[in-house]
Amino acid sequence: MPNLDVTPEALAAARAAAPSEGPITMVNLVRFREQAEYEPGSGHSACSGREAYLERYRTAFGDRGVRIGR
Repeated sequence: MPNLDVTPEALAAARAAAPSEGPITMVNLVRFREQAEYEPGSGHSACSGREAYLERYRTAFGDRGVRIGR
């Protein structure tokens, strides 16, 4: 499956189309690799793509989101 590269123009169009008030719902459709891929020397131990997303990425992003006032 190809990656989706979001352009600045696409982000501006989405921003313009979004309502200025009320909630916005976002859906992430993800597909996991059997084995997560890391750069050599990254220090990450082997795990499944599901584990990498649910246990590593989500936790790290959640911590960062709290720090920036999510």
